[in-house]
Amino acid sequence: KENRAVRFETRASSGDALIDGSGTYSLETETIEARLVLANLSLGGLLSTVTGMEGLAGWLSGELEAQGTLESPGLRASLTVQDGAVRENEMEPFHLNLTSDGAEIDLRLDLGDERLARGRVLLEAPFPLQAEIDLSKVPFTTIVQGLTDLEPELAMEGKLDLNMALSRPENLRYRAFIEEYRAVLPQMVQRASDFTIEGDLRALSIRDFSAVAEDRSLSLAGVIPLESEGSFDFDVAGDLDLSVLAPLLQDAELDGRASVQMKIGGTLSKPELTGTVEVDANSGRWSVVEWEEIVVRVRSERGRLFIDTATMRALGGRVSLQG
Repeated sequence: KENRAVRFETRASSGDALIDGSGTYSLETETIEARLVLANLSLGGLLSTVTGMEGLAGWLSGELEAQGTLESPGLRASLTVQDGAVRENEMEPFHLNLTSDGAEIDLRLDLGDERLARGRVLLEAPFPLQAEIDLSKVPFTTIVQGLTDLEPELAMEGKLDLNMALSRPENLRYRAFIEEYRAVLPQMVQRASDFTIEGDLRALSIRDFSAVAEDRSLSLAGVIPLESEGSFDFDVAGDLDLSVLAPLLQDAELDGRASVQMKIGGTLSKPELTGTVEVDANSGRWSVVEWEEIVVRVRSERGRLFIDTATMRALGGRVSLQG
């Protein structure tokens, strides 16, 4: 204690990594002045125990300053992640800037030299957060390739709005309006425009999704539950070239087409399908099984499956199923 003030300091280092903080708290004015410096902290080490974050890498550096009363301090922070990667898929640097006047916090997140997101938090219970993300700046390709074994190229134009109370994160709500979507998938390029995805942690809804790829199409609409007892009300319609499924099946060669008209009801734990699936496959192979032709016509009605036609020509013979 000096002149009725408390001074505090902390410092830790390991190799190039550094945490250095200091500050003063005045007992007379009940105000604080503090500064914290971070340098070259391993992002992978910091997030190693967080489920789903094991593949993240990068180096975190930044600075935080606080000044004012404990109840309403002014804040300024700048954090940067350099050499970021998701499972060795490199990303541009992230920059997070935060400022506060004691009543609210303004946030800005940049990817490289462009703004990725901005937001605001009111510093009064329940601490509502509003944020807007520019989907055209999100590195979807890097994220998907880093978190899965798939290798599509994905890009979107549009925005994602987030609303939640930090004291009640379970009440998160989101709404994305996608002006343009483009996916380069095996054997095709898929496009869609002007559709909406919105919801909360209990269910999401998709409206007006209609994707085309050459002479193929896919339409999605309705509600998808995210809780086991939540209810489906979802429609799927479209057709596709079977060759796009080959990368999902180990050692497969597929040629032909499939079409689907399906309504999904029931719950996530017990869905009910009503509709039809038709498959017309030419010669193909999956592992050691080869065929010359497959024709399938299947109907589903509230959990009951009806095989109108199922034939396969293989190994010089023909197999048929019905019932």
